Amino acid sequence: MNSPSLSDFGDLSRLDDFSFDTSTPVSKKRFKRAEQSILNACNITSEFLNDDFHDNLFSSDIPSLKTDNPSADKNEPLASPFLNVKNSFQLPPEDKEHHSELETEKLDKDDEDPLGYCQSQMVKSQSSKLLKTNNIPQNSSSSSPFTLSKSVHFSPGSTNSISDDIIQRLKHNISASPKTLLSRQAKRSSLLFALDEAQKLHEQLSQTSIGPFFGLPSKMSELLRCHKGIDELYPWQKECLVLPAVKQKRNLIYSLPTSGGKTLVAEILIMRELLCYFKDAILVLPYISLVQEKVRGLAPFAIDLDFVIEECAGIKGTIPPRKRRKRHTLYICTIEKAHSLVNSMVEAKRMDEIGLVVVDELHMIGEPGGRGAVLESLLSKVTFISKQTQIIGMSATLSNMSDLQQFLNAEIYEKDFRPIELKEYVKVDKELYELIDKHTEEWRLVRNLDFSYTKDMFCRDPDMITGLILEVIPQNSCLVFCPTKKHCENVAKMVCQFLPDSVVSHRKEDKELILKTLKEEGNGNVCEILAESFKYGIAYHHSGLTMDERKLIEEAYQNGVLCCLICTSTLAAGVNLPAKRVILRAPYVGREFITLSRYKQMIGRAGRAGIDDSGESILIIKPTDRLNVGKLLTSDMDSCQSNFITEPALLLTLILSLAGLEIANTIPDVYSFMDHTLAAIQNRKVGCTPSSIIEDTIKALLEHNLIQYDKANTEAFSITNLGKAAFRGGVDIVTVEEFLNRLSQGLNGLVLHSYLHLLYLITPTEFSTSIPFSADIFYQMYNSLTSHDIGVAERIGISERMVMLMASGRSFGKNQVILHHFYLSLILYDLWNQNSVWYVAKKYNVHRGVIQNLLNSASALASTLSNFCQELKEFWAYQLLLPDFVKQLSYCVTMELIPLMELPAVKRGRAKQLYVAGYKTLPDIAKAHPRDMVEKIVHLPYKTANQIISAAKMILMEKAEALHEEAELLMEEFDKNFSMLEIGNIL
Repeated sequence: MNSPSLSDFGDLSRLDDFSFDTSTPVSKKRFKRAEQSILNACNITSEFLNDDFHDNLFSSDIPSLKTDNPSADKNEPLASPFLNVKNSFQLPPEDKEHHSELETEKLDKDDEDPLGYCQSQMVKSQSSKLLKTNNIPQNSSSSSPFTLSKSVHFSPGSTNSISDDIIQRLKHNISASPKTLLSRQAKRSSLLFALDEAQKLHEQLSQTSIGPFFGLPSKMSELLRCHKGIDELYPWQKECLVLPAVKQKRNLIYSLPTSGGKTLVAEILIMRELLCYFKDAILVLPYISLVQEKVRGLAPFAIDLDFVIEECAGIKGTIPPRKRRKRHTLYICTIEKAHSLVNSMVEAKRMDEIGLVVVDELHMIGEPGGRGAVLESLLSKVTFISKQTQIIGMSATLSNMSDLQQFLNAEIYEKDFRPIELKEYVKVDKELYELIDKHTEEWRLVRNLDFSYTKDMFCRDPDMITGLILEVIPQNSCLVFCPTKKHCENVAKMVCQFLPDSVVSHRKEDKELILKTLKEEGNGNVCEILAESFKYGIAYHHSGLTMDERKLIEEAYQNGVLCCLICTSTLAAGVNLPAKRVILRAPYVGREFITLSRYKQMIGRAGRAGIDDSGESILIIKPTDRLNVGKLLTSDMDSCQSNFITEPALLLTLILSLAGLEIANTIPDVYSFMDHTLAAIQNRKVGCTPSSIIEDTIKALLEHNLIQYDKANTEAFSITNLGKAAFRGGVDIVTVEEFLNRLSQGLNGLVLHSYLHLLYLITPTEFSTSIPFSADIFYQMYNSLTSHDIGVAERIGISERMVMLMASGRSFGKNQVILHHFYLSLILYDLWNQNSVWYVAKKYNVHRGVIQNLLNSASALASTLSNFCQELKEFWAYQLLLPDFVKQLSYCVTMELIPLMELPAVKRGRAKQLYVAGYKTLPDIAKAHPRDMVEKIVHLPYKTANQIISAAKMILMEKAEALHEEAELLMEEFDKNFSMLEIGNIL
């Protein structure tokens, strides 16, 4: 049984604010409704208070209540046992006239209930039926157990609240009842259980709902000190946490520079939602790596404060989530997973469970390519369907922040706060400049750079990056952002050639341990550039590295073993890795000129709170870029525009989901929902009404058989099975047709002697551009296939003759696409067979990071196909095959390592380390001590070990709780059926 909230009992506190007489019929009705509110909140209907149950529950065997009238007739009916004897109750005879007036008032629908609760129609109908069944006229003057004194007074100074008195009195009356029939005992048991639940909630509220730390218990400040090293909040954080919008649970958008401490405020608000408001919360982050880092970072808080964290990223996360009976849940999600989560909650009518949605990087709502549309759809559905759910957005400063404010109906809180002073410089040739005044574009020459470069050094390092790096390392840290992955590797290689040998000696043993660990994770393989640069405390960091390599490098940098990272711009948007100095190699990201928001994000990494007094950023430019850079640094902040305006085709997926969730089933319904989008706000500003676009979108969905008009109501449409499959899988129209063709071909003859055919079905085609086709490698791989695997090739249309002709240099037009697709499948097949990423990358002459990205994309596509097939009966075979296949593919590890892969941010390499060290299961890890784990595993920081152990405990607690709740449900069902059987036998 779900515990009721105290608000379900009505505003009972108002009864203590004044003294009033209950002698009038209206007063009698008010108190009767107050009593019924308690019962309704406990899911107790009037059946417990009617018929012969009244006679036993409130009969004369209950100890008599003292009255103020000593001459009261002994035969008079007792006053309501809900009321406390301390409150001086008088027990007059029942008044037939008053009772008739009360019944008349019950029928008055316009009468307002001062307590905020009215007796439900269900309860009224049940009462009426019971009266008729027992031949009792509804206006009968027979005694009521709820008859109230005509002069009952409540003292405003009483120590106990009325809700306490009611609960205590009910418990006393029930416990005092004599032996009854089993049916009556069952009713008493149910009522007592409900009241116990209410009492527990009342005690819980009194202990946790109001605390000294912004509503949280004082223990929270100790946990922040222990797990995050935070002794005191910044002034702006304290100010933000007591804003009227926060106190009144209104929507809020707050904006500060990078590294200003935005995330901590969000985490405090989330924990307050879980522990004080007893609602679940959703935290939306842009990338999987950030989700994993946040899950691991908050796991210790979940253990200490007793709430649940569920990771929703990649293949992790149950959609819809399991409904928990005891603890509340924080869902930490990527944008796409958060959207799927909200869709599932809307469909299951469970959005009332979500009290708070927090969105990091809210400005990404304008990001092109579809992600912005997904975020806008998510927030539009929350604001349209669940108005009681609070939305908190953290955003970079935007020039059109008012659009977001209107979209979310939110208040704005902006501060230009940084805990560390940031000094911004621009380097042109050998001169270092600082922008003095943004409005007048006044520049000041700070100094001329002179690093005593030789002619050869200056020729190979004309931007003097080595000199700029050497000014801060090895005692401090430095980040160098480069436009491309290739630039990162070249700069790392070049810098190491000019650094002095003294840098090598800094933490030499630690660097050797990191290199050893890196080799172990690569099965003896390590990049030559990394092997050399590690000696100097330098590494490159980009998507070409495996996830294990990136994680190891990030941890080594955070611990000070590595002092300089040469990276791409993706690092700025990912894990927080601050530095004393940030250098931008060029004002470009790829081939595109950098935007102001991206520039601010990169330089925001400069300055480490608690370590540095100030941070520095240096943008290296050529004289030809000086004008454009000047415009960039003096321009207004970027604006964000709705994807539904820039890419109208994205409306197809949105409107299909509206039909699937039954939010909109007619064209006017669609217009009503679209009014709640950012697109509608921005269209109104320019006087645009895109009605034709919406109608064309609905026509396109009809043409592709994703929705259909109802026969009974030609103006209403509903989703088809195919549309439901596309909606559940998150698939657009073009991909739907591709999926149908691919899956249908498999049904005609799926080869199951090996996994190659299934891998072919889930191979993503977009990697055809990043992984070039090699005829020689393909020919060698084809000749090494088994007869069963060759059968797969023939089944999909690749004959031996075709392979021979291809090897001779002949082109095959459309068949070339099939050959390339099968080529990618062979790469996945090697990974499936437990070959390392290093081995496969070398075999196919492809960067190891690209190979791992292919594997991740294939896992995501397999998960999408699995969801897609669940709604189509003709694909029943895939419904059985794909779920377990998806899990094993995503990890691509031996079966014994799969349980360890459940831990957040634990990849293949770390799982192997844990397994070899003796931590072979989650219970092994949960029972471990961080110090022991650090000693057994090379280069494992104590903080990381503690987070891994906390995460293991959290997962095991969640599994144990799930089993316990399942057992409780089974026992409750058993007791219910047994009681009904016994009652039937007695009757």
